[in-house]
Amino acid sequence: MRASPYDLTDWGYSPVTIETAAGKAEYIEAQRDFGDRASALRQQLIAVCDRVLAAVNP
Repeated sequence: MRASPYDLTDWGYSPVTIETAAGKAEYIEAQRDFGDRASALRQQLIAVCDRVLAAVNP
């Protein structure tokens, strides 16, 4: 949302100016970090799904 046209400064989020090279680099880095953090959760979800499937399909 920080890269969108919405003003989120009242909520403590500064805008990412993707129109500039620096802003684009900041956006790419933020997306990479988000993906990295989501990886652990994704792995946990897969493990839970595997256990559920194994329990219903012995």
